[in-house]
Amino acid sequence: MGEKRYTAAEVAAVAMQGKSMVLGLILAFFFGSIGLLYASILLGLVGLVIEGIVWLLAVATFGLGAVLIIPWHIFSMILVAVLIHSHNKRLLAKLG
Repeated sequence: MGEKRYTAAEVAAVAMQGKSMVLGLILAFFFGSIGLLYASILLGLVGLVIEGIVWLLAVATFGLGAVLIIPWHIFSMILVAVLIHSHNKRLLAKLG
């Protein structure tokens, strides 16, 4: 009896603000910090700086630093999944 009814416009507004987990993971897999930018602007910018440092290290060490690129992309994918999940969960909590 005490259930709150939401209008179609409210439900659509929350649904439109949601982020796609698949898109975020694909971006993080192929482009590293670009996926982070999709999930969180601030962490994406920090990630781009870190990834730039990793690439500079890879060039400066004639490729030896490249071993850090794969772990960075894996870390980015995990972080993207957590960020998008929490974002979408917050949106669903708004609906009640």
